[in-house]
Amino acid sequence: MTARVQDLVELIEGLVAIEEQVAARILADYGDEVVVVPLRPASINPPAIFNDLRPSQMDAIDTLVDRDTVIVAARIVVPFTDLPANHWQLLRYADCFRHVADPAFKDTSSPLGGAHVRRTGLQGAIDDIGGLTLLAIEFPIRARLDAANPAT
Repeated sequence: MTARVQDLVELIEGLVAIEEQVAARILADYGDEVVVVPLRPASINPPAIFNDLRPSQMDAIDTLVDRDTVIVAARIVVPFTDLPANHWQLLRYADCFRHVADPAFKDTSSPLGGAHVRRTGLQGAIDDIGGLTLLAIEFPIRARLDAANPAT
C-alpha cells in the first residue's frame, strides 16, 4: 500500500529530513557545511538548501476526496561568482541531491518514502535573497496531498 501525505507540514518536514541527509552527504564527501532551511528565507548564508512552494492545482477526485498536486521547488544555492570552482561546487551538490533524494522518495523506510512524491526534473537559476545574488539548481518536486471530505 502506498503511503499518504495529507498535509503541507508533513510534506515539508519530510523534504527537510531528506535535504538534511543531502547536507550530511555533502559534508562527508566534500567537507562543506550546507544549511537546510524549510522555506525560502529573507536572508541566507550559502551554501544552502531551501524550498519554495509553486503554483499548484487542486482537483475533486470524487465526492469524498480532494487532491492538491503540490509543486515544491527545492533549491541548492551557492554564491554567484565567475569562479569555475563555485560552478563545479554547485554541480557536485546537485549530484548529491539526486543520489540521495531520488532513492529516498521510493524507499518506504525513508521520510516520504513510498508516498506520491517525485522529483520531476532540474534546472539552473539565478536567485537574489536579501541582496545576495546566488547561483542555484532547482529541483521541482511533485506531491499529491489527499484530503477526505466528510460525507454529505
